[in-house]
Amino acid sequence: MENGDAAILGSIITGVCGIVIAIISRPKSNQPEIYRPAPQADNRIEARMQRKKPPQSRKKNIFIIAGVLIFISIIGFIISIQIKKNEKITDPSATTTPITLPDVDYRELCSRRIQSSDLEGKTIEELSLIRNTIYAMHGYNFYKNPKLIKYFNSKPWYQPRPEFTDNELKPWELDNIKLLVSRESYLKGNK
Repeated sequence: MENGDAAILGSIITGVCGIVIAIISRPKSNQPEIYRPAPQADNRIEARMQRKKPPQSRKKNIFIIAGVLIFISIIGFIISIQIKKNEKITDPSATTTPITLPDVDYRELCSRRIQSSDLEGKTIEELSLIRNTIYAMHGYNFYKNPKLIKYFNSKPWYQPRPEFTDNELKPWELDNIKLLVSRESYLKGNK
């Protein structure tokens, strides 16, 4: 769950709690007023002054609490919408300048055991593309990464297979993937 989603959920829960409190504590309109017997009241003014009213301070406090909870939920909802907007703006995958992948066929490199010397001078993007080429050669479906979907769908040799599992990879291919991941991690650490 992202920060904006958690804030929205929290504000909705707070608002619902405030509404429930307000509904539960609302005054009952069919509740009869309680009167004390007026001792020898001669006129209506004295009788009205003798009337016993139910305590309002408790109900007033509950309404204040409910109002504060609803107010907090509205503010939280507005803030969470701003957080979501900022996440969209700062998300590197949502930039207006598309990151282009190099149009290099790494299948030959991926069809043998990769040596460290093969990876010298490669960028993080190239290492990632080499690693994903190993998966693409087996038909891995890149459903979470639109950039890789577009890249590999443009290759005539790529045939996505939904039934692909990592068990299909050969031991030396797994070693290649480990080498590539460690090299990517090293380069990311030196940035």
